[in-house]
Amino acid sequence: MYQRVTTSPDSLRAKLDETEHRLQSQSIEAARLSILERDVKELETLLNYQQTITVQSKTARILARSADSEQLILIDKGENDGLSEGLAVAVADGHLIGVISQVQKNTSTVKLISDQTSKIPAMVLSDAKITGLVEGKGGFLLKMDFIPHETNISADQIVITSGLDGAIPPGLVIGSVSSVNKVDTELFISAEIQPFVAPDDYQRVLILDPLAQTEYDS
Repeated sequence: MYQRVTTSPDSLRAKLDETEHRLQSQSIEAARLSILERDVKELETLLNYQQTITVQSKTARILARSADSEQLILIDKGENDGLSEGLAVAVADGHLIGVISQVQKNTSTVKLISDQTSKIPAMVLSDAKITGLVEGKGGFLLKMDFIPHETNISADQIVITSGLDGAIPPGLVIGSVSSVNKVDTELFISAEIQPFVAPDDYQRVLILDPLAQTEYDS
């Protein structure tokens, strides 16, 4: 003999709601753990890089990013932490992403190298010393100007900071040459530079101060 079992619509809905809530909670927890794991890896990479350099440095967290064309980010360190305008800001293992443009008491504004007003003295890694000025174009690609016409520059060569301005240490990676624009009648040649990293992919940065007299606490 069979017994007919029935379940009310309200009971089914309650069970479905409970299941959906449990799955949603699991998804949120998985996302939280993923973000935490990425943050730990970022910090570990920065600290490992920090151990390899002699320049005084301090880690910071990105608080906000500009939504307009100015290409700015806000970090959680400022004047009270010993920061000042003009200091280089890097991610990962020494990739330059910007320069501090404004300092408040506890926060600082960083102008990304992609900003159209950004100008960074740079050099190409090669047997010959190839120098120039890397400028932002408002997008992902950068432009390197004022490269002496007689130099031999080609695609895929690595571009780094030259350190000629004194505030930005030499050797920070900017990107690689993607194309070269050479006109025989002009004194200088230019090149498009493709950065290896995108600032939007990072939550932590390293501020470097080659002129610091006292050691930062990271």
